Amino acid sequence: MPTSSSWIPQNTKFSRIFGLDAFRGTAAILVFLFHFYTMFLNNQKWPILNGQIELSAFLTAGHLGVTIFFVLSGFLIFLSFMNSKSLKEYFHRRFSRIIPLALIYIIIIFLWNGNYHAANFWDMGAHFLFIQSFFIKTYHGGFPIMWTLSLEMLFYLFIPVFFWLTKASKKRFWIWIILLLAINFLYRGYVSQFFSEWNTFERIFYSEQLWGRFDQFAFGIILGYMYATKDKTAKINKYINEILIGLGITGFVLLYYFFGIIGSNFREYLFLQVFLHSAIGAFFAIFLQGFMHTKNVTLKKILSPNWLQYIGKISYGIYLWHFPILYSFQQLKWSPLSAFFATLFLTLIISILTWNLVEKPFLKFHKKHCARKSQ
Repeated sequence: MPTSSSWIPQNTKFSRIFGLDAFRGTAAILVFLFHFYTMFLNNQKWPILNGQIELSAFLTAGHLGVTIFFVLSGFLIFLSFMNSKSLKEYFHRRFSRIIPLALIYIIIIFLWNGNYHAANFWDMGAHFLFIQSFFIKTYHGGFPIMWTLSLEMLFYLFIPVFFWLTKASKKRFWIWIILLLAINFLYRGYVSQFFSEWNTFERIFYSEQLWGRFDQFAFGIILGYMYATKDKTAKINKYINEILIGLGITGFVLLYYFFGIIGSNFREYLFLQVFLHSAIGAFFAIFLQGFMHTKNVTLKKILSPNWLQYIGKISYGIYLWHFPILYSFQQLKWSPLSAFFATLFLTLIISILTWNLVEKPFLKFHKKHCARKSQ
């Protein structure tokens, strides 16, 4: 591990955890469905059960797949840092995972758009440097879904600093995590006072900075801490893991549905603005804790089937490519049914290609690089 710590066993290696790719796949599908719904179905309503349930709410809240991504990122990046022998190895691993495909994507989309005004070169440059989330003009820009990658990169940089601050003791770990969560909630509450002056996009921009999303990463960090230290809570959980899974799924689905009904209006209520995203992330983290520790193999296979795990492997490509593909078919004015199957097929094909031609080779190169260093 890059930094010695009194609360984490030294020279600990963590093997790949079964099933987590399936939840990446779920997140990618939710985001795809959300953007498909907004582009092709024009906010149509589909009440079922005599109007008691609004089915469309499950599509309008699909962007909460990002919450799943962030909790998983907090967990996996935490363990990735612990698995690394040096800071150089850690950053090499993280950058090998995210940068190659992102840069190829930016170049292809920039050339595809064919708009070469100076402002668009600045937009492309900001995305090359992963600083797009810092500026309101580039937050979406020509690459609307890449704002999350900017936050991911900031989190990559944050983790080594966090370990350095907390390495002395478990007590210090909890002090810092609670302090940073408090800052996260205070930030969300603080920006809400300006909402009356801001339009919807400005509200999103200022709320979705790293300090507006840090809680979801933090839940992943806490899961990583418990997993790494084999905290006694995890030992207790072997008796209640199925309960945690049920509680996590139930809470996530109910809040997800509520989010779909209330939409962006949740920002009008201070309590919801501060805690709604957090509660959704917390319930997913509760589910994940139960899932990782349950001994019920059948339940694990039901919740993470092989096909969904494969979707998770190519989910980075799905996340990047689905939006320009959907947008292109929207401009062609395809019918919703035809567009759904065409865009889904094309997204999967391109994602499979970029996984095998870009992502996988760079990940293999990283492993070979690390193997040579260890010899």
